[in-house]
Amino acid sequence: MRRARVLLTVVAATSAAWAAAGSGTWTSAGPPAIILSLAVDPSTPGTVYAGSSAAGAFRSTDGGASWGGFGLGSNSVLALAVAATTPATVYAGTAASGVLTNSASAPNWTSSGLLYNSVQALAALPGTAATVFAGTNVNGVMKTTDSGVTWVKSGLGNTSVLALAIDPVDTATMYAATGSGVFRSGDHGSSWVSANVGLAGVTVRALAVDPAGAGTVYAASTAGVFKTVDGGSTWSPVSSGLTTLSVTSLAVTTWSAPKVYAGTAGGGVSVSTNGGGSWSALLGGLANLSVNALAVAPTVPPTVYAGTAGGVFAYTEPVVCRAPSGLVNNTAVDADPCAKKGLSIAWTAPADWGDSGVGTRTFDVLRNDIPVATGLAETAHAYTDTTAVAYVEYAYAVRADNGCGLSATTVGAIASDTTARPAIQAQPSSGTIWAGHSTLLSVTASGATGYQWYTGTSGDTSHPVVGATAFRYSTPKLYSNTSYWVQVTNACGSTASDTAAITLKWHRLRPHVGRAQ
Repeated sequence: MRRARVLLTVVAATSAAWAAAGSGTWTSAGPPAIILSLAVDPSTPGTVYAGSSAAGAFRSTDGGASWGGFGLGSNSVLALAVAATTPATVYAGTAASGVLTNSASAPNWTSSGLLYNSVQALAALPGTAATVFAGTNVNGVMKTTDSGVTWVKSGLGNTSVLALAIDPVDTATMYAATGSGVFRSGDHGSSWVSANVGLAGVTVRALAVDPAGAGTVYAASTAGVFKTVDGGSTWSPVSSGLTTLSVTSLAVTTWSAPKVYAGTAGGGVSVSTNGGGSWSALLGGLANLSVNALAVAPTVPPTVYAGTAGGVFAYTEPVVCRAPSGLVNNTAVDADPCAKKGLSIAWTAPADWGDSGVGTRTFDVLRNDIPVATGLAETAHAYTDTTAVAYVEYAYAVRADNGCGLSATTVGAIASDTTARPAIQAQPSSGTIWAGHSTLLSVTASGATGYQWYTGTSGDTSHPVVGATAFRYSTPKLYSNTSYWVQVTNACGSTASDTAAITLKWHRLRPHVGRAQ
């Protein structure tokens, strides 16, 4: 009996679901049957279907934690596929009754237009709810475009097709596994060509397309796993480290880092994290059972399901945490140099958050190492600090926090806020001095870049004091009452100080009194 393998593409998305982080072991909750096929509802990843040997179909709606019967009586279900209709349409390929269809809402199966065939493979065309391909034992590939009401031949003549896989990126490209290697179609199954260089004489049982690698496909056989990176033009063996070369099923995940899973006959599941370059046994809780089918749920992190003689086992990929990297240093600039509107801080996201895609990613803005904004969303790449004191320099840094509780911080960027004109904080002082003496006048102004002292009353610029262009001015010796003021400037304007009136006081002289002669 030939068994079909169904490849489901993983869609990675950001989530804070730490409970899904997996323990690195396989768990099982049934069903009590020999499982030959698996399929996950792509729109409801907690819904999983299992096809059994002579016990019909089963369904779980809680991610495999529990299972219930889903009809088909004593049929052997060799293949399953779920089409993205609303509600989803489930297709079951059986050993003797062809393809049966069913709404996912209830176990009411209907015979489709494909009868009396042993259907060993099914593949639903992504993005097209009514188009499904079936791999049969004697009629090659069959195709329906009306949800199974009618079927037409779609190539490969009298070939026994053991598995089908559709490229999830280029959906016009699909692959068929047979007892004579692999065939490839680039036009939705209208025509097929042999893709067997390196696979001569090999019976291929299962196929898996890597959605992240253009033209990368894996093939399972009794001689191990083979891989192509050119769409099937050439194949190479990639079996180093497999527990057995009798490989029955395959699945690929692309979340966090690409991983390839291989189900074997009597050797459990092995996983490769380097594109098949090497394999490691993943047997915790699964022992050495024969694995007839693999499927992947598009959760975050993804869950891999294995169909065995002991029911369905589930494995959730573990989260790998490290500090974010590739966080580019931020910038801090005055939003408007001529008005106190705050300081604008901008940054880019880390190249790698390091949280395997499961954490709540946030940013914090630090001013002189003290947070002034926390928990900014991952999509936020700018912040305006309106609480900065004018003309005070601050060092701003940005901290990226990932879902692992780890963070990375940029180097601080220096900036200060300004106002439209200089602000005088201490006016030049009026006073009284002795005639013939000088006095020191000064002004304190924030944001000032230039100074000019004048004689006269404030605002009268007709008598500038030559060379008096600092915040301090030492007057010459004075012999008459004199008033001064200073104008402080910056790029945005000027501010006039108050008038500083300098009043003189004189020494009292004794008159000379002559004596009478």
